[in-house]
Amino acid sequence: MIMLRDAKLFLFSLPPLLLSLLHCSPNGTAPMPAILCPAIKITDLPADSLRRDGFALKTIALHGDTLVLEITHGGGCKEHDYALFMSPSVFAESYPVQASLYLQHNANGDLCKALLQPKLCFDLRPIAEQYRKAYGALGPIRLNVHDYAAGQKLEALYEPR
Repeated sequence: MIMLRDAKLFLFSLPPLLLSLLHCSPNGTAPMPAILCPAIKITDLPADSLRRDGFALKTIALHGDTLVLEITHGGGCKEHDYALFMSPSVFAESYPVQASLYLQHNANGDLCKALLQPKLCFDLRPIAEQYRKAYGALGPIRLNVHDYAAGQKLEALYEPR
């Protein structure tokens, strides 16, 4: 017989369990669904004005409408903030069209020296909507994710659904 206390414990443990199933694959490496990741921001600000604190871009991966970035940077004493921007707000004409993406990293004054290696996820659906507005339908988009420090970019082909 289940006691009321046991039923409450079970009900309170269900949401975290369901959430963990929602965003983890069996090996624990799958990113969170796009709906749980911050959305990319579309702007016409110059790319240099988006730059804040340093980082090194290691890898990028696409999982549906989610872009996952692996970066490294120093810190460890304060919480860091990240935002991903598409700039400019129009696509570079080619086939497929291209979008330039820039990560903004704010260390919030963290001067600690630990090597941090966060995996960041971003919802790409605003880019898909921008494409739909410009071209009337969905189509492939070459994402160019720029690394300020290395002066290079990593590329991925995004095919919105």
